[in-house]
Amino acid sequence: MFHDPYDPAIGEDMRDRRRQLGLSVQQMAQLAGVTEQTWRNYEAGRTQVRGDKQEQVWDALGWHLPTWEERIALTGIYDDAPTDDLGVPPWDKIPTMLAVAYSPLLASTLGERAARCFALGSFLYHQAVEENLRDLALLPRGAHLGLLDESHIADTLPALWLTRYDYEFVFQMRAVAMDLTRRLHDGAPAPAEPLVRSMAEALVLHDILALGAVIASHDLLIEDNTTVEEEEWEGWVDSLCGPDQPVHWLIATALVPPPNAPEHIDNWFAALERPYVPNWTAKATKSDGGATVTNISNRR
Repeated sequence: MFHDPYDPAIGEDMRDRRRQLGLSVQQMAQLAGVTEQTWRNYEAGRTQVRGDKQEQVWDALGWHLPTWEERIALTGIYDDAPTDDLGVPPWDKIPTMLAVAYSPLLASTLGERAARCFALGSFLYHQAVEENLRDLALLPRGAHLGLLDESHIADTLPALWLTRYDYEFVFQMRAVAMDLTRRLHDGAPAPAEPLVRSMAEALVLHDILALGAVIASHDLLIEDNTTVEEEEWEGWVDSLCGPDQPVHWLIATALVPPPNAPEHIDNWFAALERPYVPNWTAKATKSDGGATVTNISNRR
């Protein structure tokens, strides 16, 4: 049995396993090479096990740490994805061929174009990240995306911190993308639940929607041969992240944000103080011109 370190309920499994082993929190923490408080945070679900700690923690628990391929199989993401060279399904086949990334929730709130672009972008983002991880694994420890001949992820993240985008960072971004895809696919969040809870999630969502929109516009026949313009997909990002989230600015800026700002790379994976909550009950409608019109109001 695999135990996914990014499973939201993994803390409960870790507690149950510790008790099964007959160990106290102090003994378990010592065996895993972490502090007692850190272990308590693991079990309470307040802290995820960092990528550089996962192997030693899983060894202490007597668990097998799943590989990326095993984790994909475990979550079911992309089980039915196309297998041709490009991996891009026809526009009308996206809801079925990329079913595990297709979100009826997005279709009902932002429209069918948004839902299909997200599914396509999620699939392509996964491919890009997996390729970067394979390439980084062949380089010395500490190597970053800037050393690769080609990296979609490096091209779409703020160039300001290029040397910080190492294997550990890319691994975390992959986990963010998988979790975001799973949450949107599984169904409507609670009325007061935000989708984007960290700046990392905002960056990933921005990239997924941008990637899906660009590829759909250039490689697929969308409905009546229309394209998804930047204004449209950026509107989707704002509807889900909040219009005052600085994700658009962050990607293009050369300015260093203050150390305590959520835009600073050191805080990307930290919880946002006031995450934006979309109105998940809003319905997408069609205007006379055929463009998707979405009436999503924000609540904080």
